[in-house]
Order: sequence, then structure tokens, then C-alpha cells
Amino acid sequence: MAEEEQGPAVPYLCRLLEAFKGREVPRPKNKMIIGEAEGEDEADVNIAAAGGDSGGEQDNPESEEEEEALPIGVKIRSLGTGSERIYHYEAFTYNGNSFHIDDPVYLVPDEPNGKPRVAIIKSIAQKPDQKLVVTGRMLYRPGEAQRANFGCWKPRSNREVFYSFHLEEFPAERVMHKIVLHFIPRNKQIPLRVQHPGLIVQSIYDTELKRLYNLRERSLGERRQNEIDLLIQNTTSRLGDLPDLELDDEGMPKS
Repeated sequence: MAEEEQGPAVPYLCRLLEAFKGREVPRPKNKMIIGEAEGEDEADVNIAAAGGDSGGEQDNPESEEEEEALPIGVKIRSLGTGSERIYHYEAFTYNGNSFHIDDPVYLVPDEPNGKPRVAIIKSIAQKPDQKLVVTGRMLYRPGEAQRANFGCWKPRSNREVFYSFHLEEFPAERVMHKIVLHFIPRNKQIPLRVQHPGLIVQSIYDTELKRLYNLRERSLGERRQNEIDLLIQNTTSRLGDLPDLELDDEGMPKS
């Protein structure tokens, strides 16, 4: 897999098809949610869009001014000189929530009727104009990931998303909420949603070749495989050692 550059990667037709399944979602405020595709359209996202739990009094959007994302903590590095200097931070705050490097998050959808996009924050930078931007590793739902031949990938689970090494830069104000990602190899049993809610990652999507790799793919290269191994280890530390599954000749769990 070649190193991927920043830039748009989600195929428009795939996102358009996915958008027809969604509902119009205003920007949510001040609500941390657990990301999961089974309930994210009808429960998590809609509750958040309402400004909190159902039954609560909704805020009047016309009476509020949009907050500006602000860096917090010390500068960890700087690039450039003089008036063109860019400062990097470990965290920022927005709408009363704090976000740190390596946090998985939802992003405001690209289309009004779309689902929130999924990313892992990898960089937080303040540009010379004082605007805060975030660079994220992008994840894709199967319906957002175009296949090399035609169409999009079919989901094996309603909670499934694909990891990628693709990076995109976006305004910090597009970050909605923290979510939970579970990186689980295909030979391990996926925990029940009621016990461990969150999105499930079992595949890596190559946005250039438009193909999938499993999490244990040894052709990724040492640096990338180390990155994946660390994400799997972090999941294991939360969930414990999951039961093994028997795989078929194609590396998929036997039914």
C-alpha cells in the first residue's frame, strides 16, 4: 500500500446512495455518544440532534452564537516562521467538550442528509489566521467505500466501518462527538452490542487501490502494521481476550 495523500476519498455515488438511507440531522451540541451504525440514525444521532436526551427542552438555535474551537494545553511543536508559523497542540475544546490526539470522533456530514463521518484525530493545528484545523485518519462505512470493479462493499455487520491510512484536514468545528471503536481481528468473536457498544473495525480500506485488507495483513509494512497492532492492543485492554472463531479458507468466520 502506497502512502496516501490528503484529499477527498469518499466516492460521491456511494455517499449519495448512503444518504438516501439517512435523515436530515442538524448539528448536535454538548452530547457524547457511542458510535454504532445499528442505532446511530434512529437513536444516537437523532437524540444528539435534538440537543440531548428526549424529553428535554431544546435550545433555540437562533439564540445561540456558534462557538469557536480553541486549543488547550501547551504547544507541542511549530512549523514555519514569523507570521506564517503554525502551532500544533495535543487537544482543543469546542462546545464544552475537549478532544485529544488519537480520539475517534464523528464529523459533521458532507451532505445535509448524510450520516456523520468517522475519523481518528491525528493532528491539531492553529493556522496563522488563528483558525484551528484537525487532521484525521478517515474510516468508512461499507456503503461509502467504492470497490475496484464496481459499486460499494456490502456490510457484514451493521456496526462495521473500515479503517484507512488516508488523511484529511478539516475545521475543528466539524468535530461533533467522541465515539468508541473496537479493532477486532476476524478470528475473534465480536462482543454483543448491549455489553460493548461501539463501531467494529475488522478491515482496512485502501482508498487508492479500492480493496480491503484484514487487520493482520503482513503486506502493510512494519510501520503501518505496528499502528494497527497498537489499536488492537488498546481494544483488548478494554474488552479482554475475546473467544476465538474458526475461519474458512478465505479467512472469514464459519457460520
